[in-house]
This record gives sequence, C-alpha cells and structure tokens, in this order.
Amino acid sequence: MALRDRGGMISEAGSFQSCPTPQGAARVDEGPVGQCQGRVLVIDDDASLRQCLATFLKVAGYLVEEAESGTEAMRRLAASPVDVVLTDLMMPGLSGWEVAQAARMLRPGLPIVLMTGRPDALNSQLHAEGLVAQVLVKPFRMNEVVAVITRLIRQDEPRPRVSAGSAGGLGRSGSPAA
Repeated sequence: MALRDRGGMISEAGSFQSCPTPQGAARVDEGPVGQCQGRVLVIDDDASLRQCLATFLKVAGYLVEEAESGTEAMRRLAASPVDVVLTDLMMPGLSGWEVAQAARMLRPGLPIVLMTGRPDALNSQLHAEGLVAQVLVKPFRMNEVVAVITRLIRQDEPRPRVSAGSAGGLGRSGSPAA
C-alpha cells in the first residue's frame, strides 16, 4: 500500500512514492561559497530510491556521494571524507551490516544510518554494540531522513565540516539509538 504526503514517502519495498522538494529547505547556494551542511554517502542498489534521497539531501544543503553497491561505497569512503553514511540493509554483495562494519574499521566514530523495509532482518546485537547510529524503518518520510542526518552531524560538531571544494533504536525512525 502506497502512502503519500508532502514529505515524500518511502514504501516498505524501498521505492519512493514521490520525490518532492523540501519546503523551506536551505539551498546549497544560499550560504557562503563552498559551505554546506555536511557530506553524506548514500548507498542503495535501487537507483530510483538512491537518486531521490540524493536529490532531497542536496536541496537540503548537503553534498552527496552516491554508491550503488557496498563495494563501490567502500572505494568512495576510502577516497573521500564524509560526515554520515546512509545505507540500505538488503543489497546484493555487501549488505548494509557489512558496509557498516567495514566503514567503522576504516573510519571509527563515523555515524552510520541503516535503512530497511525488513525490521525482522536487523541484527540487534550489532545495533546494541553501536555499529549503527540510527535505523530508519521503511516506510519513512524524506524529512525524517534529513532530520536524522542533521542530528548526527550536529552531535559530532568537533569534526571539521567538509567544504564543497574538498577532494576528498531499533524501531521507528527518529528514535535515538541506544
């Protein structure tokens, strides 16, 4: 069953129902040149969902790197700094858990957000150990994604922001992870 609202809704299957522009969102070009809210790596094998998330985050003021697989994500993460990783759980090849484990080894302390339409597939032990900072259970609103990313980046204020010129809770979304 498809749910729709102004914030865009992600279905349990993972496909987006709409990809709206966030109302009142600050655009990247409204701030000082080269400044942004942060850099996010979006990983999903579903191209339409990945592109919708990337578009929404860009409009909200984030620099976004995209990867269609866990393997590609690890190459991008090794080559370019990011402030948050947003990854799907169920992907061919490296799963979201495997991406989270490898990302933590490469960049300890990096906030990782896991998206899933199958909360029964979550590994509660890995979540309890703090491997992921947040779990977003589909369906979720795009505005929830932005709120979670913003909260995680603000929690980590001592880390320097990546500028545009750089090369380089189990349960419902919005609930803080233990």
